[in-house]
Amino acid sequence: MEIKLTLYKSVILEAVKAETQIKSVIDRSSDSNAVQVAFHEAAGDEEMHVRKLLRCIETSLATFKVELASFLDSINLTQGHNVYSQTVDDAIYVHISVSERFNTSMIDPLAKLCSKFIEDNTLMLWWGGVGDQKQSQFYQAQLLSDMAEIKVAFSKKSPVSVDIPYTTTLSVAPGSTITVAEGEEATLTYTIDEGVIDDIEIMPDNRCVKTRRGKDCFLIKGIYPGLAHCVVYSVHDEDIYAEVDVVVTSAE
Repeated sequence: MEIKLTLYKSVILEAVKAETQIKSVIDRSSDSNAVQVAFHEAAGDEEMHVRKLLRCIETSLATFKVELASFLDSINLTQGHNVYSQTVDDAIYVHISVSERFNTSMIDPLAKLCSKFIEDNTLMLWWGGVGDQKQSQFYQAQLLSDMAEIKVAFSKKSPVSVDIPYTTTLSVAPGSTITVAEGEEATLTYTIDEGVIDDIEIMPDNRCVKTRRGKDCFLIKGIYPGLAHCVVYSVHDEDIYAEVDVVVTSAE
């Protein structure tokens, strides 16, 4: 199966600008002589800044695809070319080929985590470019955390559906009515499909009988005189059942 994540360059750009603006405000407030440094380190709307950020985003997207493809290949979740992307105007579409066991409920959080990875990688490249190695190293560490969370999203796999062979037919013998004396036992045998799991149970509606399981049968003991309506049924399919009336007679 293929999942498609939709990321937006404008959202990533605004997130990166906001982070750099916050850093520049902190620098100006802590050192009045750092006004020029704060101005140049903040990613703004200048054409040169935007061009640099867009290049950083493209590089970050490529890094993300390589990291993710390498991880997916290592856990055998995919086969062949498993990650590619296409950019249409503001949108970045990331296509990921995964096995049928991928948990599709993870698609939305995965898109947010991928966008964050690209944001943090872009910030790492930006700070490295303006010479702030301390900030660059901080975001480099963040990338490890981002990728760890992305890997968790791929580890939450849906369970493999397994076809368990239960019976599709059920018949009982000796018939639809059994007579048993008080204190005695009668045998009710049942037949199901060959080679399936035996999930057959019995339910009487009267305490005048007690039942216990035997080999492909139920042993029905008369407790006191009366009539018990018994349903023999498949636990896994309510449409598979048989009905038997058990008459308990007085002991002579």
